[in-house]
Amino acid sequence: VDNWFEWGVKHGLAPAP
Repeated sequence: VDNWFEWGVKHGLAPAP
């Protein structure tokens, strides 16, 4: 994964800004 944060947001694993 190039952008783990974007991946996390997409999977609901990171808070979206």
